[in-house]
Amino acid sequence: EQDVPIIRIENTFLRPDKSRVVLEKNAVKIEDEQGRLKGFRGIDRDITERKKAELLKQVMQNISDAVLKTGDMQEMYNIIHIELNHLIDASNLFIGLYDKSANMLELSYMKDENDEKDQYSRVPLEKTLSAQVIEKKKSLLLDEQELQRLLKQDEDGGGLGTLCKIWLGVPLQDEEQVLGIIVVQSYTNPNAYSQADLHLLEFVSKQITLSIKQKQAEDELRRSEENFRSIFNNASVGIGTAALDGTYLMNNRTFAKIIGYSMDELKSISMLNIIHPDDLDKALKKLNEIRVGKIDEYRLEERVIQKDGTVKWIDISVSPQTDSLGTVIGILMVILDITDRHQLQEQLLQTQKLDSIGTLAGGIAHDFNNILTVINGYAEISQLKLAEDDMLFKNLSAIRTAGEKAENLTRQILTFSRKQMYHPQVVRLDIILKSLQKMIRRLIGEDISIHIEIADSVPHIKADPGQMEQIIINLIVNARDAVNEKTVTAADKNIHLYISGEAVTRLNTFNEQDDEKRSYLHFSVRDNGIGMTEEIRLKVFEPFFTTKEQGKGTGLGLSTVYGIIRQNEGLIEVDSTPGSGTVFNIYWPVTEDAPEDPEGLPQTTDDLKGNEHILLVEDEQEVRNFACSALEEFGYTVIPAGNGKEAVTILESNTYTFDLVVTDVVMPDMNGMELYHELSRNYPALPVLFTSGYTDTNVFQGDEKEIEINFLKKPYTVNQLLTEVREILSCF
Repeated sequence: EQDVPIIRIENTFLRPDKSRVVLEKNAVKIEDEQGRLKGFRGIDRDITERKKAELLKQVMQNISDAVLKTGDMQEMYNIIHIELNHLIDASNLFIGLYDKSANMLELSYMKDENDEKDQYSRVPLEKTLSAQVIEKKKSLLLDEQELQRLLKQDEDGGGLGTLCKIWLGVPLQDEEQVLGIIVVQSYTNPNAYSQADLHLLEFVSKQITLSIKQKQAEDELRRSEENFRSIFNNASVGIGTAALDGTYLMNNRTFAKIIGYSMDELKSISMLNIIHPDDLDKALKKLNEIRVGKIDEYRLEERVIQKDGTVKWIDISVSPQTDSLGTVIGILMVILDITDRHQLQEQLLQTQKLDSIGTLAGGIAHDFNNILTVINGYAEISQLKLAEDDMLFKNLSAIRTAGEKAENLTRQILTFSRKQMYHPQVVRLDIILKSLQKMIRRLIGEDISIHIEIADSVPHIKADPGQMEQIIINLIVNARDAVNEKTVTAADKNIHLYISGEAVTRLNTFNEQDDEKRSYLHFSVRDNGIGMTEEIRLKVFEPFFTTKEQGKGTGLGLSTVYGIIRQNEGLIEVDSTPGSGTVFNIYWPVTEDAPEDPEGLPQTTDDLKGNEHILLVEDEQEVRNFACSALEEFGYTVIPAGNGKEAVTILESNTYTFDLVVTDVVMPDMNGMELYHELSRNYPALPVLFTSGYTDTNVFQGDEKEIEINFLKKPYTVNQLLTEVREILSCF
């Protein structure tokens, strides 16, 4: 006989206690001499422990692999559950994670025949069986009898759930902390778990703990990356990286928006190609210093040229990106769009230039108006002593006419530089416009046609002539620029200025609480220029808003127009269509007040005569001499003073009792307003008449709003001076 192995078989059997046993059968056949099968001879070996070890090894490997194979925690928990079922009865299982700061147990995973996860998703630790495992950091195997005892101690029963036959809990912990707990339980078999199963689950729990921590770290890293990506992409500042040659590598949406390219387009261009040529050398120098490690960071204000050719100012902060050895391999950039700030700076500089021009013009006007006062004044005094048919009278009239034109020219210059004094009076707009026609035609140029349409009879309004001139000039200049921007031929460039002859009745749309209709004078300026979009139309009156190129507009012209009109309770409306032109409609309140008598010599001079004592304070000797001559010519006793301090000395001497003080405003040592306050304290009943040829003085410092100021603007005529003096004295 010869033994020949024929088969090896593994069989699993259940013992009476429901535990499993695995037997390995090794058998050989028994044959006779003729090779016929006579039977078998074999041996059974108990390989239960070996199979458990193999299975445990495979389960541990599968749980470890689950970290890499799964996309989230729940998927990993499900694999752990499936693998544990190969080792023990895990049909009822939950995994709870411990929140130490809140002392709460969160059921992260649960499969149970009787209870639902949502019922116990997050519970206080002290109300659970798990508390004993987590707090003592020790596994716990409870049979039905022990569970019954604990149920009686649990007042509300909410911490134990459905009562089971046997309960096994093992802490999920490492050397640092208790992460949570894994629990299996059986509702039918009181012998489902043994101490061996407890030790087995403890062994597996180490890999489960490691896998959970690793997956939590991965999830935290993913959340951190998503959070960073969200912050990066949605940051209000531009963030980007570039290689040392300037090629863009990564950037956020704000960065792309500021630079003016799409995010994909930026990946194929270099930052050096979009930096403005005037700023490129400076940027290259700083970039090279970063590359060689000379500096750790730099910050510049530079211009970039967007894809459509638009130039943007940016504030850029650059720092190096290094590898593990500290070698610079790229740069990190943070940029801000500061174009608006630069435009405001440009507008501020332009405004400061205008202010400087205005200040210069105001100073010139002060001196020039003093000169005109003397020229026109002496011409007028001389005329008083001549017959109208005298040739010398006519020559003097020519001098006065030229002086009045010089006065108007000065006022127009001040209007253009926004330096005129506010002095409302009853006027006719058509007369003001006619005096401006030559200046308007010079402003718009020869290639623009202007059509002026004025009704035969124009209602009176109460306004400051200088401000009305400023409104007209600003609107005309705005129309001129709009027409030129359209780049049409000279024959097609048109501006139309219209003044209505009838009052328009309408509500004051600036004041919603005012439901009373008022009468307005309507005038308009229309052009066939480039027009405006609705977005621009809504912003057109905002201070510093301009659509013009840098250095070609301050953005204050239309806002000044708006402010003047609102100050005088008027209305302004703008209608515009892109490509078709714009029309500004102005509605100015009409007045029933009668206009002042035309300037010139009075019909009779007796009404302007007087015998009162006047203290005349004027630092310009020629003006002082003229004013004294004019007043004395009409019977007044005049005592001159060269400045405010001299005037106070004369008053304190008590030599004269004065009925009126006529004083210049701008004087050295003590100006007119300071003199006024001195008089108010010591001579409160003494009236004061201010005169000035300086149109932008701040010496009133708000006092004009608090007290009634008698003011006579230089250059003044003899008639104006005497009329103003007589009106003041007649009130006392």
